[in-house]
Amino acid sequence: DRNVAEVHHRLDGAIDQLNHDDRDYGGHRAAAIGDLSRARTQLIAAERYAEHTYRENAACFRSFGSTGGSDVPWGVRAQRGSNRNVWGVRAWVDGLVAQLNRDDRDYGGHKAAAIADLQAARTQMRDAEQYAFGHHR
Repeated sequence: DRNVAEVHHRLDGAIDQLNHDDRDYGGHRAAAIGDLSRARTQLIAAERYAEHTYRENAACFRSFGSTGGSDVPWGVRAQRGSNRNVWGVRAWVDGLVAQLNRDDRDYGGHKAAAIADLQAARTQMRDAEQYAFGHHR
């Protein structure tokens, strides 16, 4: 399904972005990456479900594989850039949730599970923002 494939690809980018921050914000960045990775696993399962149930080509799974991400070794951001990135990725995740909510199918429950994981990641990123505001001014 094209929508799930697009969200999967954009989610890979969000994970990649967070992996290049030099701050962990009291563990909240790492927790958000964990939640996003779990959402990614659910999206892969949704793509496989669509392929087997609806006989649709899971374009993203075929194009990007099961590991995803850019793996580009471009380094890490300094504190100020990391702070801006956490805020930007949270907004990005908000968009991913909205995009998934517009999809009529649930793919055997995988879409709902991915949304729950994305919402958990969003909470961790809000906590990271509060941590940054309180500790890194």
